[in-house]
Amino acid sequence: MPAGVVAALVLLTACGDRPELARPGEESSAPPSASQTPPSTSTPAPIPPTSPPPSQTQPQQPPSGPPVTRTPDGHVVPPGVRALPREQVDTSTLPGYYTERQVWVFDDGRSLQVFAMASTPCAGVRGRATESGNTVRVVLESLSAPQGGTDVCAQVIEPKPVVVRLQAPLGDRVVSLQIPD
Repeated sequence: MPAGVVAALVLLTACGDRPELARPGEESSAPPSASQTPPSTSTPAPIPPTSPPPSQTQPQQPPSGPPVTRTPDGHVVPPGVRALPREQVDTSTLPGYYTERQVWVFDDGRSLQVFAMASTPCAGVRGRATESGNTVRVVLESLSAPQGGTDVCAQVIEPKPVVVRLQAPLGDRVVSLQIPD
């Protein structure tokens, strides 16, 4: 018999002689050995709650995604998000195909959301904010590569939500929406 087969048989035989290694669902009739720990019969301690009670909750964090959504009937704006007045938004340098020119502010004035035009439904749009004392300049850049895979995409210009985070609350500064030169 080859040496490998003999070694495997010895190993299997040794494991088969260990009654303390009962199969799941079977009980061993062998007495516990010195190396075995007898089963515990004590009741486990209660697990403390992982979140504080509602009265002790922390300030609400900004949402992980864009708060304003588009539907065929218009925009859905959740509580805590407000549209900026037209006089606080400068869209004069945006091309004509930018049909979405509204800016929303949330997170105590520290986050802005706009809908920017993507070159395809699969490509995303990136927003970069540059702040000054009077203005917040937001450059909206359509990404050329599809995001998240190699799916075939139609060449349709589509509005995509873009959220930018500000260093300081917006206050009464003007938001200037632009595309790269």
